[in-house]
Parts: sequence; structure tokens; C-alpha cells
Amino acid sequence: MKTPPYKCGLAIHIEPARQIELPILLKSLGGIGQEYSFFAKHVLGMPRKDDSKLYVGSVKPGSIDVLLQPEFFEAVEQGLAVMTSNGPVDATKAMLEFGQRIGILLDKFKGKPNPEDVSIKECDNAINIANNTVEAGGTQTINMVNFEGEFRQVYKLEAKDAFDIVSNAIDTKALLTVPTAERRNSVALTWQTFDNSPARTEGAKSPDKGIIEEIENSPKSILFIDDETGMKSRILTASENPMHSVYFVDVEVVRVKKKIIAYRIVGFKGQEPLSI
Repeated sequence: MKTPPYKCGLAIHIEPARQIELPILLKSLGGIGQEYSFFAKHVLGMPRKDDSKLYVGSVKPGSIDVLLQPEFFEAVEQGLAVMTSNGPVDATKAMLEFGQRIGILLDKFKGKPNPEDVSIKECDNAINIANNTVEAGGTQTINMVNFEGEFRQVYKLEAKDAFDIVSNAIDTKALLTVPTAERRNSVALTWQTFDNSPARTEGAKSPDKGIIEEIENSPKSILFIDDETGMKSRILTASENPMHSVYFVDVEVVRVKKKIIAYRIVGFKGQEPLSI
């Protein structure tokens, strides 16, 4: 990629109140790069992976000024439309739209979004983009620079909003990565497999698997709320052959993105021989 004589792309202007550590700044730029790769491929329809790259065109001292330029900067220089699988795209308008999308992403997390409306990658990118303003204070401004060198402010991030964005993105990511649970009491459990190993209390996989037909008629991993309570040992000794009994238990239904992945036993009410 050659260095163009003009300055076109997204100009990130950072006015920090304190010094920014290099890894934090790089993560911020990396988050913008991740968003651009998705934008170039899925919105612009760039046909090749190389076409979806965003480059650092220049860095200026003092306050931090970083110019990010797309792979198709030569078309931008000439004011030409870029041909993609979605048809012709005006390069300067594309860069403006991308800058606006960064603003939309950050605005999502000024409040607490519905976890179903965002992805883990969006949470990570919002955290990384806003975190340098959290760590260093001050402001961060995204400007679009057209092929004539004219600046247009697209988005300005203040420190007070950056704190909310990072905090809400971290909380939302936790909801997406940590399974949610619902409680069901006195349900009938039959075992498909029952292992003599210590009880599993975390994760989504276990050698113990069982079926609770009133919830879902397929085997799921069985977890236990706390191995210290000896819950698994009590169940194991309640019958000579656990596979030939039905167990009445209180469980938490563990879901990820609405799909049941496991049951966590939190109470044991008793067992009866299974009628065959």
C-alpha cells in the first residue's frame, strides 16, 4: 500500500487528560478494525478479504491523531465509486457510513441493551474503543475526511459516556457468556449415564446425563450446586442401581441463548423404583 498525497479516511482525534498506555490504544484501534472488517464484507459486499482491511495512514504527535484509511483509498482519491458484490459504492459515503456505525455501536451501550440485540464481538469492540477514554479521560472524536481533505465530525465520545459504555458492555457480555438459569422444583429425573467421578458444579459438560421429560425429552448434562453438600453421593447411595430409579429433584435449568444445555441439581426430594 503506497502512501497517498491526500488525507482521506477516518480521522480519530484523541484529547487525553492523562497518558494512554500503548496496549490500550492498540486495542481501541483494533476494535475499530474489527468493526470495519464486518462492515466491508457484510454491508459493502467487498469481494476479497484484502479489500476489507483498514490501514493506519498517519499518526501525529501532541494530542493523538490517527488517520485510518480503507484498502480502496485510490478510488477515494479520484472520487470514484467502488465496485462490490452489492453494486457500486461511493467510497467517501461508505467511510461516512462506517464512522456513523461506530457511533451507533457506542450509543447502544450508553444504556443497558437487550442481550438478544447485541453480540459478544460488539461488546468487546465497544469496550476496546471506549476504554482509552476511560483510562486517560478527555475526549475521542471520529471525523470523516473526504478525498479533498475536508473534515466532518461524525461522533464525539466524552469521558462520562465512555464509563457507561464500558460498564454496560462488560455487564452485557457477562449475560451472553454466563449461562442463565431458571428454577424447577420436584421434577422427575431419570439417568442416561451416571459416573462415579466427583460432582461437576460448573461448565456445560458433565459425564452425568439425565432426562427430565416434563422439561425436554432429551438427555442433558447434570451439574450439582455444591459438591461439598454431598448431593451426588446421597443420590448415588439412594438406590443400588440409579439407572433403575426415578429421582425427584429441584433443578436450575441452565440455558445459553435460550437453548437448554444442562440441569443443575439444587435439591433432592427422594427416589422410587422405575417401572419397566
